[in-house]
Amino acid sequence: MADCYPAPEKLASLKVPLEPGEAHLVAFLCETLDDEYEIFVQPFFNGDRPDIVLVRRDAGALIIEVKDWDLSGYVYKDKKTWRLVTNGVSILSPVEQVEKYKWNLFNLHVGQLLEKKIDNSKSAKLVSTAVYFHHASEANARKKCETSPNTHVLGKDSLTRERWVRLLRDCWLHRRSQYWDDELYRALRRYLVPPIHTEEEGKPIVYRGKQKQLVESRAGVQQKIRGVAGCGKTYVLAGRAVRAHARTNSDVLVLTFNLTLRNYIRDRISEVRLPFPWDAFHISNYHEFFKSTATNLGLAMPEAFFEACSDENFFAPAEHLTPRYPAIFVDEVQDYETAWLRILKRYFLTPDGEFVVFGDEKQNVYGQKLDEERRPNTTIPGRWNELTDSFRLNAGLVGLAQAFQRSIYGDKYVFDDEISLVQSDLFHTPPLITYGHRPGMTAAKLFELIQGLAERLGIHPNDLTIVSPLIDVLRDLDDYFRRVAGEKTMQTFETNEERKLLAGRHGEDSQAFDREVNDIRRGRKRNFEMKAGTVKLSTIHSFKGWEGHTVVVILGENAERHEEAWTTDELLYTAITRSRQNLVVIDTGNGRYSDFFDANAVPLPL
Repeated sequence: MADCYPAPEKLASLKVPLEPGEAHLVAFLCETLDDEYEIFVQPFFNGDRPDIVLVRRDAGALIIEVKDWDLSGYVYKDKKTWRLVTNGVSILSPVEQVEKYKWNLFNLHVGQLLEKKIDNSKSAKLVSTAVYFHHASEANARKKCETSPNTHVLGKDSLTRERWVRLLRDCWLHRRSQYWDDELYRALRRYLVPPIHTEEEGKPIVYRGKQKQLVESRAGVQQKIRGVAGCGKTYVLAGRAVRAHARTNSDVLVLTFNLTLRNYIRDRISEVRLPFPWDAFHISNYHEFFKSTATNLGLAMPEAFFEACSDENFFAPAEHLTPRYPAIFVDEVQDYETAWLRILKRYFLTPDGEFVVFGDEKQNVYGQKLDEERRPNTTIPGRWNELTDSFRLNAGLVGLAQAFQRSIYGDKYVFDDEISLVQSDLFHTPPLITYGHRPGMTAAKLFELIQGLAERLGIHPNDLTIVSPLIDVLRDLDDYFRRVAGEKTMQTFETNEERKLLAGRHGEDSQAFDREVNDIRRGRKRNFEMKAGTVKLSTIHSFKGWEGHTVVVILGENAERHEEAWTTDELLYTAITRSRQNLVVIDTGNGRYSDFFDANAVPLPL
């Protein structure tokens, strides 16, 4: 008998009750399959919630979407969309829905699956997809779905032992796979069965000043919190999110703009000394949350995706079905459109819900419109709650940040004149803040300079982070660190080897090449973390919100056109406030900021 999670006797108490078709299929699978298989019912992939995931420990997985539909009420429109007969509304087709779950599993959730797919495109077959129609025969269901070469279509008459033997063979789940190993199985299972966080896994956190007040969770409160760089906004957010779960015993939604920040927030939540189940926290960026919710609800996504994310009526047809949270926390609110905040409150917040936003307008790298007080537009009236103690920045970095605000920003934003330093170690090594204008410096020379500086300062690879808007330079530096220095690295983009592999597979000018490169970048951002023990390389956009011991910022002219290729004052300010100790700025371009750094930093050693 197959193992089932949750156990069969606990299925009746699921947050979302099983539909008759789900219950029938689960009962069939439990009785039909042996203990080589595991059945996961309504697992939560940080936003995605497929109906059933079937796993064989040594072979792979099958994602199953279950529909209790009367198929006469639906008209096939195309592979991606069907249409309701009653009102003509377009909905996401079941086949497209389950294939989106698979795409997200590979490209966003399980980093090991992404790496497998990059190395060998056939690895995509490690996870199969199926749709089960409870009120239709297999023949009628297949006819309704027309062509679905990558997804198996099943009806109620498919629930026989003989049919499932054939299906498992077709999905390569009938025997051990040489491409599926125990590491991959454990990585997938961590998502399928999230662990319980114990109080002992946290650590003592001392909240200071206003942090003590703002970390407390309260029903019905709407607040906006801003603060200087390094003031501990994320620590307050994490502590308050855990307390909101403890207060409500319900799921909590935490949203960012930056895709890479998910793991940083998760790390901060893990430090809170309270017990909680990890699946109580839905941590995502706004666009992924929007997309995954639409998929779960079966809403068809238009081609103009980003415009849809600002459509305040998009979720109206399913307003009674959207998940409601008693607490929503939004980080990086300066990057949010006000329409997004209204959408969150209208469709996803309970009537007495807690809604708290965190931000710093001086990191407004996307140029969102500010209010008349030069602060982010938040839809929340009243004064901002200010955090003015900096726990991350040392005196030198605080002085640099204030000088940047005066010299570069001018009167564009409200000046942070009250920044109090909270030193955790009075005897720490003096920081290095250095700048060098090196026009035309190659990646090879940059590597030699950075590596030499790291060796002289005794910087561990885990403490070194290199950020830049120049992905082509970052790729080459990544290559030098791995190939010449023998260092392992973590990056938010594709490597040179992967880019060459994809170019040979698709041609560098093809849409397939661009699509796979973007998939890699999204996956790497989603799985980026600081505790990997390796050198980190990232675009400045993707490192926004993070921090590092020694941060190297490389400016210059970009040979590659991409969405993060440009540099603004806000982007540079964001970069120079990421450091906890040492800051190195190297400009290989036109020296636009030379006068500022010459006056506020020491010359870069030769």
